[in-house]
Parts: sequence; C-alpha cells; structure tokens
Amino acid sequence: MLEDVLYEILPVVGFATLLSAVFVLAIMWKVKRNPRIFLFFAVSDVINGVSFVVCGFYGVFVTLSGSGNESTHPINCLFRAPHLILWAITDTTEVLCMLLFLFDRTLQIIIPKRYGKLAKSYLTLKFGCILFSTGLVGLIPTFAETVTANSTVTVSKLCRFEQVRPLFRENITNSQTLIRIIRMLWVTLVFLVYLLRQSKQKWSYNWTEETVDTKQMLALAFLRCLFTESAVRMILVNLKLTNNMNEIVMLRDFLLRAALALLVSVLSPGIYMLISTPFADRVGMTFNAYGKNTERKWQSAGE
Repeated sequence: MLEDVLYEILPVVGFATLLSAVFVLAIMWKVKRNPRIFLFFAVSDVINGVSFVVCGFYGVFVTLSGSGNESTHPINCLFRAPHLILWAITDTTEVLCMLLFLFDRTLQIIIPKRYGKLAKSYLTLKFGCILFSTGLVGLIPTFAETVTANSTVTVSKLCRFEQVRPLFRENITNSQTLIRIIRMLWVTLVFLVYLLRQSKQKWSYNWTEETVDTKQMLALAFLRCLFTESAVRMILVNLKLTNNMNEIVMLRDFLLRAALALLVSVLSPGIYMLISTPFADRVGMTFNAYGKNTERKWQSAGE
C-alpha cells in the first residue's frame, strides 16, 4: 500500500530537511542585514522537518497497531497527531517569510537610500520571533471547522490532514494557488524595475547595498518562487496522469509537502552556496575556523 511506504519515507525527508535547515542556521546565525532572511526560512524548515519525522513515526505506529481503519472525532487528531498543528504553523510562516523577502527586495529597489535604516527594523531576531508568533494565529482559521465539527463526524485514526479539515483545505488550496501567482508576479515586477533603474541610473543611486548582493538576492527570491511552483505542478500533473486514483488523491497533501521539502528546503543550502556570496563566504570561514581548531588539537596532542 502506497500510504504505508510513504509513512516510512517521511522521516527520511524530515531528517534531510532538518539537516539542511540546521546547516543554514549554523552558518548564518551571526550574520546581519539582508542574508538574515535565510534564518527565517531555516527556522520554518526546522519546524517542517520535525513535522515530517513525527508524521512518519505516527503513521507507522498506527498502521502496526492495526488501528488505521478505526475512526475518531477530528478534534482528537489535534492531540494524537501533533504534526498537524506544526504543519498549520509552517503553512502560515512560509508564506509570511516569502512575503517579507519580496517586501525587502521591493524596498531596496524603490527606496535604496533609506533601505539600510528601514531594514534594520525587521531583519532582526526580535522581528523573527514576532513573525513566527503570528504563525500561531493561523491555527484558529485552520482548525475552527475541526473544533466545531458535529459529534457524528469521524475520520480515520491516521489523521490525514485533508480529512481533519476538508472544507478549509479546499479554500486554502485555492488561496495558496493565488498566493503563488502573486509571488511570481511580484518578483517579476521587482526584477523589471531593477532592470529599468539599472539601465537609466547604472546603479549609481544604490548606496546601502552592493550591486552584486542586490542581483543575488533577487535571483534567490525568483528561484524560491520557481522551485515552489515546480514542486506543486509536478504533483498536480502526476495526479492527472494517474486519472485521479482515490489513494493518490487521498495522499495529495503528503505528496505536495514532501515535494516542496525536497525541491525547496533540502536544496536551499546548495542554492545559497552557488548564488549568494555572503553565504559562501560564511561557509568558508566556518570550515576554516574548524580546520584551524582541529590542527591545534593535533599539535597539542603531539607535544
């Protein structure tokens, strides 16, 4: 059964997501200014990675215990399956992080002289805490239907995300599609303004950020939007090719989340290394510092 195999794979996806996110956090923890946005995405990826691990082990446990065919009230799933709450949080925080990223790039392009001062107000750890606290607010509309469901409503004890919040899931799917379109249009518009100002002013106005940093951050914003859209399209196209088999449709949420984690979260460190000079420099500094410390220990042991 595909679902059983999927539950065994999800922890692997989760651990890969966790390792990628922790790597970014370790490299960029003390960085300042615009690359700090990478930290916000990394924290969201940590929560997402934990969700995959918990979901996988929960699914395996329920399957092995033989209770997968039993039913329970949807609200019980919020206590039995904590990954549902974690996923609801990451759904909100991921959108907020991406919108903040695009807002940051828009400010830098439109008002470059004031950008440096304005960015200090939101590219901070304190603002990051506020942003993720806001993600908790998303739990209210997400599970309002679940909490108020009639006592006769039941779902499988496997607590699939789409079953726990069916009506809201359809609404949020449409909203997420609209948000993805807006993000692609937004980053495209910012890029066009970038080209226009570059051609007319040759970036002589850009006093608060290096030209190369501006280009790299724009490229990263575009690639994150592109990879997100590619992951979603890949799953939706496969659903159509399978003629909407009931089991595949039932696992659509799992498949979408796994594809997004692999194409966006897991690949993020590699993309940062290839495109972002500050990130690559921080990686080099970190490994050089580690190498020097290791060399000193070996010298001390030989003395």
